[in-house]
Amino acid sequence: MSKDLHDGGAYTLGGTATYAGLLGARLGLRTAVVTSCGPDLEPLPALDGVSIVSKTSPSTTTFRNLYDGAYRRQIISGVAAPLTAEDVPVEWRESRVVLLGPVAGEVANDLFHAFGMSLLGVTPQGMMRAWNDAGEVYAVPWEPEEDLLRRVDVLVLSEDDLPTTSALERFIETVRIVALTHEARGATVYVEGEPRTCPAYASSAVEPTGAGDTFAAAFLVELEATNDIERAAHFANSAASLVIEGEGTSTVPTRAQIEHRVSTGRPHEQ
Repeated sequence: MSKDLHDGGAYTLGGTATYAGLLGARLGLRTAVVTSCGPDLEPLPALDGVSIVSKTSPSTTTFRNLYDGAYRRQIISGVAAPLTAEDVPVEWRESRVVLLGPVAGEVANDLFHAFGMSLLGVTPQGMMRAWNDAGEVYAVPWEPEEDLLRRVDVLVLSEDDLPTTSALERFIETVRIVALTHEARGATVYVEGEPRTCPAYASSAVEPTGAGDTFAAAFLVELEATNDIERAAHFANSAASLVIEGEGTSTVPTRAQIEHRVSTGRPHEQ
């Protein structure tokens, strides 16, 4: 969980854990989050329907997101302590679906091997970020060891996360399912290297923050439930199109809302 700063010093909760956790709960699942936060988030804000374990950290990962149309510039002003396998309660390590969602490199390598037979998804954007002394975030390669990458069942990332096309090629060669999101253009899902195009749904966008995290969580949940990759991609695109129709987490959707848009929604006009 992170803090997303706004003008005047106010903030909203952000980060993959926040959006994915809320989505899981609104889909009716028993949902849990393991996070790392500083004293500035104590007491930890509640997420409705989500069990939370928080590791004490000197600081909380904190961003300011500056948008120019679809382009986002990020400034980071705090980074939480990294999470390790020991931080995950034993009873949570057999969850059916697990999403590792670092936003600033806060995930240790041992977490990739901590979850037994779980469907393991990763949003690696937090492993592909670095920043200068002014806190300006820029993309860098993520080059994990082969055995770590092979533990991943589903990798979800945005084309904007990639510093080079060669990085995507390695992911596609190693991970069975790679979903590459293209903002308003939907997603390309690579299954054992073969691409499948999944168009976005038309929506009335207000704020794009959280779209990728919501897509990832929705895709994993529906894939585990149906074992249907195309179905999961449409479900995830629908969820992402709904979450951007409000500010922050205010429009994290329910299953009924997602299903309705899958049934009645229009493709986004390019």
